[in-house]
Amino acid sequence: MTAEHRLIEQKSQMRMEAAAQALMETETSFRLNLSGLLDRFFVPQSYDDTPVGSFVGLDTINLHWIMDNWFAYRPVDNDPLSFTRSSGQVIRPTPMLTDGGSVPSIATVTASLLGRTINPWVHLPAFLLHDWEFELHHCQLSQKSFDQVRDTMMEGVKTLMETGVVARDMAVFRAIYIAIDSFIARRIWDARPGQCTLPVLPTPDQIPEVA
Repeated sequence: MTAEHRLIEQKSQMRMEAAAQALMETETSFRLNLSGLLDRFFVPQSYDDTPVGSFVGLDTINLHWIMDNWFAYRPVDNDPLSFTRSSGQVIRPTPMLTDGGSVPSIATVTASLLGRTINPWVHLPAFLLHDWEFELHHCQLSQKSFDQVRDTMMEGVKTLMETGVVARDMAVFRAIYIAIDSFIARRIWDARPGQCTLPVLPTPDQIPEVA
């Protein structure tokens, strides 16, 4: 078993345990607050209020298959994936292991009700930003909050839509938001893996500061 396989096993185990714990803790409150959940679902997340940034390196995203749904993201040296937020903050993922974005089942249900299908590979650049910032958090290398990382990804999703890279779809935008803002996503954020699962630690200048 390679080092990458061991890191993937660790990441997968952490995610499964966090998701299972979240489901157990919220089963009762979910039933009691179903009407509130439905209210949240039918009130659209503000697409218009989400700013637009800019991507570079979209055509050089370099993924190497490792196992199952897991890939090693290895940025191209002279043209890596990079996202500049509307605030000017630059997000440039370093090497990491990714499954393209684990979309919690709540997003699948939400999307189905809206007649849509969520496929993280369609919005891969935005999911890579999200995966990497989760990794930085779990490695205790970033001071960003859950909400800040969530909002960065949604800005990335809107940027892909507004620049014509993917279809502009409000239902998909809302379903992705619900997925990455879910209690399962928050539980995974709060979990701590046994060790940092980044294959290579980024240098301090590669870690985005809190905006």
